[in-house]
Amino acid sequence: MLNSQEVQSLEVFENQVADSDLPLSLYSDKIAAISLLEGVSLFELMGVTWMMALTYENWSAETHTHAYDEVRHTKMIQDCARAARWTLSDEDLVKETKLSRAFYQETEQYLQKLAKRVFRLTFHQRTCDSVFAISSYALLAILIERRIMRIYPNLAKFGATEEMRTLAKEIIRDEREHLTLVTGKLPDGLDFAESSQDRIILMEKQLAAEWIGNLKAAYGRILG
Repeated sequence: MLNSQEVQSLEVFENQVADSDLPLSLYSDKIAAISLLEGVSLFELMGVTWMMALTYENWSAETHTHAYDEVRHTKMIQDCARAARWTLSDEDLVKETKLSRAFYQETEQYLQKLAKRVFRLTFHQRTCDSVFAISSYALLAILIERRIMRIYPNLAKFGATEEMRTLAKEIIRDEREHLTLVTGKLPDGLDFAESSQDRIILMEKQLAAEWIGNLKAAYGRILG
């Protein structure tokens, strides 16, 4: 059970991430939505990759469930994108291939930059002990969860296919639990990084603004 402080913290986070920075056309246009799914799958994969770096003493049943969910989500998203792709005409398939490649590459670059920023924040003591591992996980996880919770609700409402909308709704239920888990670990992570919640959110927003701009440009260049 969450205590009242944890519930309030989680509600604040969910209120902060209610709006999407992406154009609704990226959700409602089937070609764009497939490409977006390919990129979003990287968020889930990045999360579980960093969890694998946790030391034994920081691994728990909750962490195991979180990691399992991220792997499962990656497969679910990729399967959904593949199923929708198979319904495209040959002409649209060529466009989707180009857009998916662009979205995937831009998302990979954004996540790599984010991971490096978090690494620099938490590696200031030049140590790779368990505190470093759990702090890095907490900071990166909260930023990734925050960003994808700006995407999944809009996919659930505006997704191009019923399968996409259903997928997003199912994942959202898991992500709320993940937010609860990582929010509880966030204060210690921020203390270790000698940072603040506002600072790391601003850092991510700056990187995300570049990422979103590049997605919009690719969409306009290929489908516009």
